[in-house]
Amino acid sequence: MSKIKKLYLTISGIVIFLFSLFLLLEIAMFGRILLGSKDQELTINKLNAVSENRDNLESGYFNTIWPSEHADLIRSHAVFSGGLQKDFERSKLQVSSTKIYMPTWGYTRNKDEVFVIGGSPELMTTFTEAIEQGKDISKSKILINNLKDIFSKDVSYVAKINSTTMEKTILKLDIGKTVNYTGGLVMHDDGYIYAVSQSVLYKIDPEKMDIVKSADLPKIGNRLTNYWTTYNGLQVLNNGELVLKGFHLLNNAELDGYLLLVDPDTLQIDIKQKAMVSSARLAIENNYLYIVNAEESSRYKITDSGFILDDDFTSKYRDKNDKSTQASSPMLMPEINMVVFADNTAPGAKTPLNLYTKSTKASNGKVQSAKAFSTDNPSFNFFMVGGDTYINNIVVYYDPLNNLVSANKISEDGSIKLLWEKEDIKASASPAISAMNGQVYIDDYKNGRDNFVVLDLLNGQELGRVELSATLPTVGTIFIGENNDVFILSSEAGNKTGYVSRITVT
Repeated sequence: MSKIKKLYLTISGIVIFLFSLFLLLEIAMFGRILLGSKDQELTINKLNAVSENRDNLESGYFNTIWPSEHADLIRSHAVFSGGLQKDFERSKLQVSSTKIYMPTWGYTRNKDEVFVIGGSPELMTTFTEAIEQGKDISKSKILINNLKDIFSKDVSYVAKINSTTMEKTILKLDIGKTVNYTGGLVMHDDGYIYAVSQSVLYKIDPEKMDIVKSADLPKIGNRLTNYWTTYNGLQVLNNGELVLKGFHLLNNAELDGYLLLVDPDTLQIDIKQKAMVSSARLAIENNYLYIVNAEESSRYKITDSGFILDDDFTSKYRDKNDKSTQASSPMLMPEINMVVFADNTAPGAKTPLNLYTKSTKASNGKVQSAKAFSTDNPSFNFFMVGGDTYINNIVVYYDPLNNLVSANKISEDGSIKLLWEKEDIKASASPAISAMNGQVYIDDYKNGRDNFVVLDLLNGQELGRVELSATLPTVGTIFIGENNDVFILSSEAGNKTGYVSRITVT
């Protein structure tokens, strides 16, 4: 065989190998080329899943201040009253902590207990490193972090913590086999806690901290792409039905996900419907489900016949291939009939963070937008907007790369006006708001330590701060407790332990 022929065969073999590798990655990672299962667009297993209300419930939530990861159905991150006392003395802020591995979302239930879900590493290190460095990290570094996350032996969990003693009980959520991306809990009116993690729905007895039932949830795409199926949180209708959303973590712009209604008693899937959904979590008002996906803001009417898309309401807020990245979760402002959200929830954005508003009253209303901050520098934020939806219709947001916090006033016509902007605060936690007390609870990473900070809602003035044990920015939440206290979860991604910290005024 001639040298030229050998060289030709060698080059051909390399090309075929690389092309085969490319095809395998396209199939396994993004679900392209190879078709998925022939699943029905809509499956109804219970004819009155929405209209039936056996227990005459007025709310599906347990009667507590913070029953879901964003406080309420409209995802406000706020309470009308509660939190730290008004006009507290700065010197009297105190913090107590307990160590726990990578906590992410927090919830209240009875007076002296809080619950936490955590132990899910996917993307946590990537977000933490970007915030710490104040810039996007390289694609190769993101790939390395993702590989570490995929092959880690981390197990997600639910923790029950006594808010006075900080003693804890941990329940592992170890049935699921899909990507270990953070899920969520809901404190249900029926007395149980429902958890979703790695495409498994759990029914948990909060007193015994035992799993009562569990159910596998539908996977996305084909057998090779099922691994990337993600269910990241759940909501509950007033009649108690659970609402869930499943999506493909890497390619939700092209692959259909699922919207589900689930019976809380049996965990039977009452309604399963294909839908274009993304990582943005669900907001609900009057049985309308508001979502944003990779390109559009939309809403569905939740009915016995399925999730009915309001075509007139659907509006495009970005193009799939533009320089921004997809939006984070929407927040509803019922007093002025607005839905509000921000873009750039994923790394790689080349645009500044923008806010968007759309009327929930007029189906054909346009999406309005404005910069969330005065800077033109690009940024992204894992977390979504929060706001005072009770009194002032103010949206609070932060820019973790450019070290900014702002408040924007939303008007009845959807216009967005910068109320105040505060520089040199490296926030990373999802903030919380006490409307009556006029307080914003946020964090500030400085000189290798994270700090809990209280700001004045109306002018951004710093009212107090206290240093935490955390040595990294967090990808965890701040939430308001039942006893004039506030909690912050320090994920400490990449470290061996994180923290749940309780803030009080002595």
